[in-house]
Amino acid sequence: GIGLRDMIVWNRCFMMKHLWHIMGGRESLWIRWVHHRYFREGQDQPADAALDWQEHTRDSPLIKGIIRARDQIVSLDRGGLTVTQLLESWCVGGKFSVAAAYDALRPRRPEVTWAREVWPTHGTPKHSFMLWMATLQRLPTYDRLHYLDVDPRCLFCDAEGETHDHLFFLCPCTMQIWSEICHSFRLPGTLTSIGLALDWLRTHARGRSCLDMARVYSLQATVYYIWHARNARAHDGNVIPPASLIRWITTHVYRLLYARFPSATVMAMRG
Repeated sequence: GIGLRDMIVWNRCFMMKHLWHIMGGRESLWIRWVHHRYFREGQDQPADAALDWQEHTRDSPLIKGIIRARDQIVSLDRGGLTVTQLLESWCVGGKFSVAAAYDALRPRRPEVTWAREVWPTHGTPKHSFMLWMATLQRLPTYDRLHYLDVDPRCLFCDAEGETHDHLFFLCPCTMQIWSEICHSFRLPGTLTSIGLALDWLRTHARGRSCLDMARVYSLQATVYYIWHARNARAHDGNVIPPASLIRWITTHVYRLLYARFPSATVMAMRG
């Protein structure tokens, strides 16, 4: 969902690049030193020598990292390829490509369908992050804080337990806010959850028009400011009126739109 690299795998790919240079006998002072220091006398093939290389406690962290990268390659299902052939398959223009190796080795997870709506172009990063957390139901709502001695009821309506589904947007108070935002940006009033909203946006707001982006930004801002108001009540006892939240949300959305689109386009969308 967030598109961050696995830095352990990324670093291991750089170790594989060093291994490729060692096995290929690249002309450099460091490679010549490695051959002289670590390969057995009379072993003329760097590729064969690197495969027999053993790790010792006296080796530097770099050398140990290269050996562990080699061991990972050896343990892979290479589809009949030798280690050298596999490394060659990750070369682009005769040079080892760390990006190609990472793409082959990185952990794969099921693709999500809501990436574009959660991480839109020119969106507000903290709003995207908050929507991402809420989509995965990882915000610390009271139903996830059983180990704390807290009242689990919703801080907005004080009637039901606080859960992600209740907060976004089954709670009468947050539903009032979301309904006003839906009316302002021409979203259907039946989107009573983040999942339903994301599904609708993926189908009906796929373009890059001013209205499409306004709808995407409005969901992000609504989730962010509802969570902001919830925390203000929980930690500071500060009750933010729904009218203020609605004004903050709409103001933020239009600020993003005016920064991206001509003023005439935004004014035409507003009607």
